[in-house]
Parts: sequence; C-alpha cells; structure tokens
Amino acid sequence: MSITSSEDEVGQDVDRLVRSALMAAGQIGEQASRHGQTNAWAQQQQMTAAVAEHREHTQLVYDRVRREDFWQQASPQQIADLTTFTTAIAPHDARGREAHNVIREQLGSRFGVNLDALNAAHHDPADRRNALVHALDDHRAALREGDCCRPG
Repeated sequence: MSITSSEDEVGQDVDRLVRSALMAAGQIGEQASRHGQTNAWAQQQQMTAAVAEHREHTQLVYDRVRREDFWQQASPQQIADLTTFTTAIAPHDARGREAHNVIREQLGSRFGVNLDALNAAHHDPADRRNALVHALDDHRAALREGDCCRPG
C-alpha cells in the first residue's frame, strides 16, 4: 500500500466521521429545540437519550482527535465540524467534554486559536464554525507564506 493510498483512506475515514458527527450534533440540537417547551426533567431525560444514542460517534471523535495523523491531515472544515459536534455534546457527555478539551488544547498549541475566546465572540454555532475555519485557513496561509519566503 502506498503512502498516498493510506492518506486517501485516512481522509475518507475522517470525512465519514465528520459527516456522522455533524448528523449526530444536528439531531441532538433538533431534539433539544423540539422539546424546548417541556419541563426540565423531561428535557434532561430526552437529552440523555439523545446523547446515549450518539455515544459511539462521540467515542470515535474522541479517538480521532487524540491521533497525530488527524491533526496533520484534517482540513480546517473537518476540524471545525468536529469542534461544532464536541461543543454541542460536551455539556451532556463526559467523553464529549474530553474530546472538546483535546480539541481546545490542540487548537491553541498548533494554530494559536483560543477556542473559548472565539466561542465568546460568536454566539451562533454557524458563525463560530466559520470563524474557526477562517482562523485555521489564516494560520495555514501564514505558514505557507513563511515557507515560501524563507531563504534556502
């Protein structure tokens, strides 16, 4: 198996994982908003059921974001999508919180992105996602520019 083939497989795995995670986050958010008029206890029970239903996705996300190859190969969109998922699930699931903390740490150390500040500045999840994609794109562009302009 060639390196390119292996990279393609990893990229496809990440894409599948991202799509699954986004669908799970959408379902959790949908269930939460659909039951917004119910009492707090019933709402908590429904959210617990939704989180349990997506526990496998959460574990896959956690496993993925802890791997070096994910951070080396993931696109800004993939990173932002997984961040969106963990932001939605973290308040309701311990493994989701752990995954979110890994993402927060990696964004800070690898890309200089303060996820908490970004989230505070953008209250809408779509705005947060877009801001994160732009921050990651900007970081990668600065690295490319630095690479091309270094004396050889």
